[in-house]
Amino acid sequence: MNNEFMDMHRDFIQFWSRRVKHGKFIPQVLDIGSRVVNKQPRLRDLFTALPFEVRYTGVDIVSGPGVDIVHAAADPREPYVFDPATFDLIVVSSVFEHCYDPWFLMKEIHRLLRPGAYAHILTPTVARYHCAPDRWRIMKDGWVAITEEAGLILIKNEIDDRCKKWHPANVIVQKPTQ
Repeated sequence: MNNEFMDMHRDFIQFWSRRVKHGKFIPQVLDIGSRVVNKQPRLRDLFTALPFEVRYTGVDIVSGPGVDIVHAAADPREPYVFDPATFDLIVVSSVFEHCYDPWFLMKEIHRLLRPGAYAHILTPTVARYHCAPDRWRIMKDGWVAITEEAGLILIKNEIDDRCKKWHPANVIVQKPTQ
């Protein structure tokens, strides 16, 4: 993950940390696409800097630094191994452009979030082919459709120009409380 993506996640984590309930329980955080590549900054480090404890789990399709659980399913639509409504926050960085079925992934995010919980998604909208498989560039209208289909509330949907190379979609969704 590049430094601009880290800055965007840092901004979101500050937003989330003011809203998440903690103290009586430890918030559960899932990082989808957690593998650290080319000695880039680790998203996990942003959570260790919080003034309260979180239980962080990194998942990726291959093992490597930053990965706690490998989700190397033969079927790309196989659900993650976690129980429904497990996580208070899901962060997804540079995954949607590679996944087989972004609609399925968003429905999985819905399944895994607790009611009222958030997900923060960053993914390139403008970029040349960069790593196999490279399948999708989802624009703002696409996020509206994918989020609606999954039953999530779209809180933020913008193209963030802080990262000129990728112009990432900076998306925040929330699972309804009802």
